[in-house]
Amino acid sequence: MKSRSIRSLIVLAAGAGAAAAGATPPPFSVASIAKSGNSVLGTSSTISNSVDAQFFASRAFQHVCVNSSGAWQLHVDTRHNSNLGNTVHEAILRTQTVQGPFTPYILQGATGFLSAPTVDTTAYAFFASDLNNAGNGIFAIGWGPDDFAGQTSTGVFYNNNRVVFLQGDAVLAVGLAPGTVWNAVDASTAVSLNDNNRVLVSSMVTESGTPKRVLVAIQLDPSGTPTGTTLIAKEGGPVGAGPATWASIAGGQHSAAMNNAGTVAFTGTTSAGTSGVYSTAGAGAFVATSGGPTPVSGVNWGQLAGSSVDINASGVVVFRGLAANATGTYTESADAGDVPDAEDHTYGNGALNRIVGTLSNDQDVDLFRITVTDANAFTATTVPDPGSGFAGATFDTVLSLIAEPGNGTRGIAQCDNVSPGVLQSTITGAGGVAITGRSYYLAISTPKSKAGNRVWNYATNWFPLWDIWQGDPGGVAVSGGLVYWPDTSENAIRRATTAGAIQSDLPAPSVTGSIAIDSTGGKLYWADRSSSEKIRRSNLDGSLVEDIVTVQGFGTLTAYGCTGLAVDAARGKVYWTRSVFGEINRCDLDGQNPQYVIRDYPPTGDATPAVDPTGTFAPGSIAIDTSAGTNGKIYWVNGYLNRIERCNINGTGRAPLAGNIGAGATSICIDSAAGKLYWTNTAGNTVMRANLDGTSVETVASTSAPTAISIDPSATSNVYWTNIVDRVVRRAPTTGLPSAASDVVLVGIDSGQRAADGPGTGYSSGFGGWTRYGTAGSTPLPYQIKLSGATFQYPQTMIAKGNQKVAAVGDAVPGVASSVVNSTGDPSTAIKINDRGDVLWIGAYYPVYANNVPPSALFLNLDPLLVSNQIPTGTSPTLNAQKLVFFPSGAGMLDMSSNGRYAMVQANMLAPPYSFTQFDNALLFEFTLPPSCPADFNGTGGLTVQDIFDFLGAWFSGDPRADFNGVGGISVQDIFDFLGAWFAGC
Repeated sequence: MKSRSIRSLIVLAAGAGAAAAGATPPPFSVASIAKSGNSVLGTSSTISNSVDAQFFASRAFQHVCVNSSGAWQLHVDTRHNSNLGNTVHEAILRTQTVQGPFTPYILQGATGFLSAPTVDTTAYAFFASDLNNAGNGIFAIGWGPDDFAGQTSTGVFYNNNRVVFLQGDAVLAVGLAPGTVWNAVDASTAVSLNDNNRVLVSSMVTESGTPKRVLVAIQLDPSGTPTGTTLIAKEGGPVGAGPATWASIAGGQHSAAMNNAGTVAFTGTTSAGTSGVYSTAGAGAFVATSGGPTPVSGVNWGQLAGSSVDINASGVVVFRGLAANATGTYTESADAGDVPDAEDHTYGNGALNRIVGTLSNDQDVDLFRITVTDANAFTATTVPDPGSGFAGATFDTVLSLIAEPGNGTRGIAQCDNVSPGVLQSTITGAGGVAITGRSYYLAISTPKSKAGNRVWNYATNWFPLWDIWQGDPGGVAVSGGLVYWPDTSENAIRRATTAGAIQSDLPAPSVTGSIAIDSTGGKLYWADRSSSEKIRRSNLDGSLVEDIVTVQGFGTLTAYGCTGLAVDAARGKVYWTRSVFGEINRCDLDGQNPQYVIRDYPPTGDATPAVDPTGTFAPGSIAIDTSAGTNGKIYWVNGYLNRIERCNINGTGRAPLAGNIGAGATSICIDSAAGKLYWTNTAGNTVMRANLDGTSVETVASTSAPTAISIDPSATSNVYWTNIVDRVVRRAPTTGLPSAASDVVLVGIDSGQRAADGPGTGYSSGFGGWTRYGTAGSTPLPYQIKLSGATFQYPQTMIAKGNQKVAAVGDAVPGVASSVVNSTGDPSTAIKINDRGDVLWIGAYYPVYANNVPPSALFLNLDPLLVSNQIPTGTSPTLNAQKLVFFPSGAGMLDMSSNGRYAMVQANMLAPPYSFTQFDNALLFEFTLPPSCPADFNGTGGLTVQDIFDFLGAWFSGDPRADFNGVGGISVQDIFDFLGAWFAGC
């Protein structure tokens, strides 16, 4: 009857709904318990500042522990800058006045803190520690007598007054051969202490002359004296009941964990080749195995041995592991972005062999983050290879490789066309183009989109977008029946007749898009963007090259950052603009008598502005009206105000043209004889003109993506311009407007790989976006990129508790728009599960990269509690408005109490005014927990049918936890009381 009733109850429960716990973390407060600079009594220094980590690969707090009453224990480093190498101390601190001064519980190198094995014992190193809910601690430490005067050793200590075992002691446990002894404890040793005073130790022993790792449980009496040792597992020993044996058991401070019931979780590999996370519950079994299924359908586990693990009171095991190697293909998300923080962050394991996506139109750009694993073998290509099944692309692709933010966001390499007959692209990383192990942006586009740097304009506090790779032909000048244009990728100024006949090239290394001609003097002028930027000139046949302006440096009369160039032969002057610095400058045609014409900002002599500038002057393309004698005018495109302006020849009388004309203007030229100003409107796909005062605006021609413009002063019946998308020089008559455009010369396709050579190359500002040319098409463009020597940006890792996923790389973060988890933490960093089933871990998600702060976040389950660049709100005054920089990785960086009320974590933070001085803090989180739910029997944080089965399993086995009503015995009434609570949803 009893069994029949129970079976009926199970059937009823299996068909019932379950009340699930909410996903939102409970309310919490945060306090700084200790921080860099706090004094530690008995030392000559304070808790170390983060700067010490740069020299010692160490942090202020090496290990944090907290229990269910909020008591805490810290392993701190007290090295101080003023006496590095002289006074070096570490200490164990325990709960006392917040923010110190702290009295050390155990102090390195000092007697009087350890009473065993003798009163003169000193600690010299701390490897691992734990704190139970009774406030007792366990430590794996190095020790020696009399401040190391004798032989140093290692061992495990209970509090500061009992030895659990010392290096060289016998290990007396069934399953270990007689004569087995403990080896030295070290950083691979794990120790934990449960509330029953049972110590779990994972460390090395020597058995029958063979070193091997063992897991043992040592029972201590209330005073900390060992009363017995039980072997849990050993290398070479049986896996459960056998017949397989343990080939290896992983070490590390979080490689093993034990709950109060004595159930142990750890990772290892068997003689049969099975590798994974193992639990000793029942007869023992693997919770998860490499190659076995993850909680995500269709995804298997990869490497699991060595994973950090934890276990709660219900025996639920939490662990972090790699997913199995991916297929090698990454498929574009809904739409890969085209700028930093909007790109697709690729994630997976193993080699990245292919990226598959679609450009929405021919102005779209898809940006991906990848990691180069072998620079010499790295390639990325869209060239189809039907024989191997690679579709590549059928359109004219451009591939660009750009360094990611940590490497300066520089342009690395670009390819438009592999060869004149192949319009797809290939980039290779050999020859120092890429660096092994670094992350890069890989962009795919068409020639209609040009990558640019956001360059700070000192004169206006503006960030215009300057091309990283110069489009060709980026400039043009016409004189004497010849058309000249710079070819930056070929380090030459090229030329052709106005009938289109190609002439010989003129050598011009590092030439930019700024060129001008003095027809009267027979000279060609150009801007040189080499390491020593300058303005140069030569005869029109390329002979007699001269440097005209060579002075370098901010705040001086220099050619650095030249954005426009013009010649006034009538007055014997050459003019140049510097948009970034708000300057128009000039000198004699031979470079003599340099002077400022307009210098809006900064003041003379200033290298950079001391405060944000307030100027409005950002001149680009420049032209001179030579018809008015001493009353001539200077004209320029002001990109900041998006208009064309002019001034008197002496720099006075700066003013916009009538009607503020010139919106969208890129380049200008002047027909002084006719009194006409011409300009290209690249965005509007037109060539325009007006009277010199801005009146009578007319459309000369409608044409795709016009860029640079010029007119032959001796033959003004045509105006000439360039198109850098089609790589062509075009012209139109200056009469009978609007005119039809015709091609003068096809420059030829841009083939092969080239380094960055555009005006945005030499500036420190990073890649920031794309300039679009022409008119966008409407046809989607599918593509595939084949890669070698590369892998995904982020390893595909997952945190699971049992067979339930907690978080995985690629997951969206609840409540954070467009966010994706990109890291579930460093392999050595702890993950913790409390008895409620909540999981605490350190990871990262994007986009959170701001102000050069690396992404970092502390999560409870999948909810971020505190994130980089964030000031915790509603917290203890001890934080003093500090801002989080990041959570360090490492073995002892976080802990959580078993009841889930408290958590402790080390954080690197900035104090106001948020300068570069960083402080390490030990942060204590206190959660306001909802009322407990006894029917959540397995502690997973929600009510499921599994709770019923787990409760009944405990009831049938006589587990004391099945005394649900607490009357002191187990009866059928406990089942009815449990089910009543379960159906009520607590």
